[in-house]
Amino acid sequence: MKQFGKLIIITGATVSGKDTVVAALLKAHPSWKKVVTTTTRPIRPGEIDGEDYYFISVEAFQEIKEKNEFLETVEYAGNNYGTTKSTLDPVFQGHNLIWRIDASRSSEINKLFDHCFDKETAQNIKANTKVIYLKLPDDATRQKHFLKRGMEKSDIAKRIKQDEIDWDLGKFENIVINYDGQLNKTIEEVERIINYSCSTI
Repeated sequence: MKQFGKLIIITGATVSGKDTVVAALLKAHPSWKKVVTTTTRPIRPGEIDGEDYYFISVEAFQEIKEKNEFLETVEYAGNNYGTTKSTLDPVFQGHNLIWRIDASRSSEINKLFDHCFDKETAQNIKANTKVIYLKLPDDATRQKHFLKRGMEKSDIAKRIKQDEIDWDLGKFENIVINYDGQLNKTIEEVERIINYSCSTI
């Protein structure tokens, strides 16, 4: 019987520490891979093509889209972002794969798989997928994180409202509280969920 890897989706509320948790998981498990998104935005200093994003032209992005090779796409701040179907191939090759996406997309992930893959492929990827939602312990901690990012009050209000909408739509089963200064505890809980849930598939 073919052994599939696990697709670990890390999502959560704004400023909940998603990128930090993903980085810690990848450091703890060097053999795990990360979903790398394709974008048309210019590369920034310090970024590495193929590691942070796949940086391509608008024309190349449109060509991939026309070939129906994207799993999903989104436009943000005038730039295109997309995740190709082939980025999930490591799961079918037995590798664990981490995908960091926003809560609105993760809440619709099964529908996305059903729409983009044949029935057997969709069933296999869903059976080996676990969505983990990160949140901060309280509003005071969250406000501190917002202010640390230098966000305006109007932007903070919009993010909080969107998070509430995503939370209601997602009905997330696996929730991890990310306490300040307790990253190791957060990682342990995330790994417990991954190992327990996927071992019972």
